[in-house]
Amino acid sequence: MKYYVMKTSLASGSKPQLVHWSKSESDAVAYARQQLDLWREVGVPNPPRYEVHYSGLRNPIALWSSLD
Repeated sequence: MKYYVMKTSLASGSKPQLVHWSKSESDAVAYARQQLDLWREVGVPNPPRYEVHYSGLRNPIALWSSLD
């Protein structure tokens, strides 16, 4: 498992949480998008931010972000 998804609430002071590991970037992005869709389905106006990262990088930059 090389890719992981972090979830961060948009409330101030929230810390990112690791919520999912995946073998591919596309699977990780699909998971994050599915979670966003679920939040929107139940009517949450400001869903948490989701980011996909690669575990092999020293500097954990987001490869994909729901805020993009």
